[in-house]
Amino acid sequence: MKGLLLKDVYMMASEVKYLILLAAIVLFLQNDWLFIFFILYASALPITSLAYDEQAKWKNLADMLPFTPQQLVGSKYLLGYILADGQKIPWKKPRQNKRN
Repeated sequence: MKGLLLKDVYMMASEVKYLILLAAIVLFLQNDWLFIFFILYASALPITSLAYDEQAKWKNLADMLPFTPQQLVGSKYLLGYILADGQKIPWKKPRQNKRN
């Protein structure tokens, strides 16, 4: 499973760089609209991974590997969960002191 996740990360290296850059920008600006865009962008990455797999004819190679179809699909879901969980990290806004 780790190998399947690494394959997806290596194939999407340029998109992950953009995602990290976008996270840094949103952290700096603290803009809610950028936050929404970041969520949508990160949510689309597993779908992008499927498109890369189809373009590279991954199905032909996957049939020769010792992975079950459940493991192949599970790795895509796990990638989505990791990206969804990673979205929470930059959005912890510091509490502002309220004066009474």
